[in-house]
Amino acid sequence: MANYRQIHTQIWRDNWFLDLEPDEKLMFIYLFSNDSTNLAGLYEIHERVIQLETGLDKKRIAEILARFEREGKVHYQDGIVWMVNMKKYHSNAGEKVRRSIEIIVEGIPDCEVKQKYCIYNGIETENTLSEKKDTLSYSKSNSKSKLKSKSKTEEEEKSEKEEETPAGGTVTSAQSQKISSITDHIQKTGLQLKPTDEQAIQQLAAVFKTPDIHDAIDHMAAHTNRPNVGYLKKVLDGWFTERKIQKVYS
Repeated sequence: MANYRQIHTQIWRDNWFLDLEPDEKLMFIYLFSNDSTNLAGLYEIHERVIQLETGLDKKRIAEILARFEREGKVHYQDGIVWMVNMKKYHSNAGEKVRRSIEIIVEGIPDCEVKQKYCIYNGIETENTLSEKKDTLSYSKSNSKSKLKSKSKTEEEEKSEKEEETPAGGTVTSAQSQKISSITDHIQKTGLQLKPTDEQAIQQLAAVFKTPDIHDAIDHMAAHTNRPNVGYLKKVLDGWFTERKIQKVYS
């Protein structure tokens, strides 16, 4: 692990950073410069260690982490930290660095934070592959259910509901419906989705609110003759950078 971390000088003029309280600034800089950090921005650190090294008490640490979570900067759960923007500084790095990041991620225990990290960064693990499979399974099951007669018995409806619930609990019915809603809205623009777009849509659904994604789709349709998922992501990332929208993980 490297013995130093770079801090961009512009951080001191960043609007979001300027709004932080002094102890919040301390915590944010600590989270990407402590001894446990790595290239991936995903690492393990015990809350007790944070207390000892920052001098902040447990309650205040929880309050600061909750704010960072709400504002899409940092995610912390059960000793796992994800610094959301840290990996992007290595996105154009060589194969050796990319492989190092993959090894780091593989070494992190399976948890909700790790799963969100992998979905956001397009890293396929056993859990994310299972999630993708379950989402496609749900979509097929949901399409078939619409063709069935409305005169089904209660027993048939109960059976159908069980079929539509993804196995393993990786993707909830609400999450699958969110992805389906986004897909339908995209198709209204005339965009023909490719199989490779499915994962990108999953990533967007994992980090942005449905109404914001719908607005971005409408914006895309109005401002380009060649709508595509990559353009949609640029619109959403731009709005987030301008603080017009917030990221949420659901």
